[in-house]
Amino acid sequence: MDDRIPNWNLCSIYPSPSSGAFNDDIDRLGRIGEDLRKAAYDGASCMELIGIRDKGLAIAVNLTAYASALLSTDSSSAQYLKAVAAAERAEAEFSKAEDAFLRAFPDEGDVPDEYRYAVSEIRQMKKHLMTPDEEALAADLSISGSSLWEHLQENLASSISEGMTLTELRALASSENRDIRKKAFSEELALLKRHSSSFAYALSGVKGSVLTLDSKRGWAD
Repeated sequence: MDDRIPNWNLCSIYPSPSSGAFNDDIDRLGRIGEDLRKAAYDGASCMELIGIRDKGLAIAVNLTAYASALLSTDSSSAQYLKAVAAAERAEAEFSKAEDAFLRAFPDEGDVPDEYRYAVSEIRQMKKHLMTPDEEALAADLSISGSSLWEHLQENLASSISEGMTLTELRALASSENRDIRKKAFSEELALLKRHSSSFAYALSGVKGSVLTLDSKRGWAD
């Protein structure tokens, strides 16, 4: 691990990636996914569905953000890589329950004013679903596809170094000293140029997946 990169204190979220609390939330997310499927099949109301979905999303975000923050400090840690993989698998499985949520979401029905925009987005997404099997396949492939390209880009940014990493150079963009900002910007551009192919492949892998799925789901742009 590079000593210049901070070692985040994330104990307020989970004691460790191998802790019971972390693994309990993995299991809990699975149970909420099952609850969401059941509510969808039982014809639950808009707000009932949203309530269950939001509980799951909160846990999914906690898990993935926590694991990713750990990995950003040491991309070679087997423990952190395992935590990221576990969180992403749980998130992918929950996304399959979200598919059932979208398909069952009522096309009509009154909702509180503060939810009107969110509900309009949900109903719009419902119109752009692939078949259930295709959506499930897309969720599974995201783990070995776009997510890995994203991790490669993050790994490159935090590990490629010729004096300072790209992450460190980016941080200097907010320096109060104009000369430091200018020097960091020039060094960042030079470092990106020398490794442009690696970054291009990583970013193209992420965006390529998004564009392919958007086209398949019928989005015009």
